[in-house]
Amino acid sequence: YSPVGVVSFPYLAAPDVGRTESSNKYSVELYIPKAEWAKNGGKECEAAVLKVAKEFFKNPEITLEDFTGSSPSYKGPFKDMDTDKKAHDYQKGCIRVRAKASAEYPPTVIGPRKDPETGKFPVWGIEMVKAIKGGDYGRLIGSVYGYPQQGGGIAIGMNFFQFAKEGKAIGQGKMAALKDLGEIEVDLDSPDDIRDTEDDPQLRFA
Repeated sequence: YSPVGVVSFPYLAAPDVGRTESSNKYSVELYIPKAEWAKNGGKECEAAVLKVAKEFFKNPEITLEDFTGSSPSYKGPFKDMDTDKKAHDYQKGCIRVRAKASAEYPPTVIGPRKDPETGKFPVWGIEMVKAIKGGDYGRLIGSVYGYPQQGGGIAIGMNFFQFAKEGKAIGQGKMAALKDLGEIEVDLDSPDDIRDTEDDPQLRFA
């Protein structure tokens, strides 16, 4: 699972359709400050992506730079925004993470803490999911996989999205609210034991 980041373009209640760059899938982007990325799980995410990449492309020499550099060799789920000459000031100093779920199975959205009585994370209903906006905080729990299309790449399949806390609303392409990005302080329960059923359709995406 990823560190907590600021949500951008949350297509969690319905697939992303109708835009020129639409994926026609459920998807979300997170912007995560590099300090948060390094401290709270980003390196583990990178290691998972590299492991799959080396196996999928049968190339043990692949490095993270092949995915995140200014001239990447492969498409990947991470982008170091400091390598993007077109990045806005608010995006600099961040890692952008993209994840998608299939068009058939929407991601399961859960709350930040387990129910003390059941010991499980509460699953959000559709109206609560619709209320998640750009500027809120959350993290991804998913699977890493390779794909051969368009030159090949590595992607994150979004099985779950964990809401962390509400944030200031941001508009598409105008994200001044991300000035608070370096001050992420949230207290979440670990989702390590989130998958407690073998027949969960989300697991088929892995």
